[in-house]
Amino acid sequence: MTGVQTCALPISYLSIACNEALKAAEVNLVDIRVFGATGRLIMAGSEAQIDYAAEAATAALDNVNR
Repeated sequence: MTGVQTCALPISYLSIACNEALKAAEVNLVDIRVFGATGRLIMAGSEAQIDYAAEAATAALDNVNR
């Protein structure tokens, strides 16, 4: 595994972001960390797969409030 991505997100959206990232790319979920109102989703995989996962998670979160 060559890449690790950490994204700070509102805690209520972590499961949505995680689900979409794991569906879109071949990445491993390393950890979900919760701090108050925000949290972090930590994934590991190849750089390209991390990029795909991050794009999918971001796109899903962009559509949450539409």
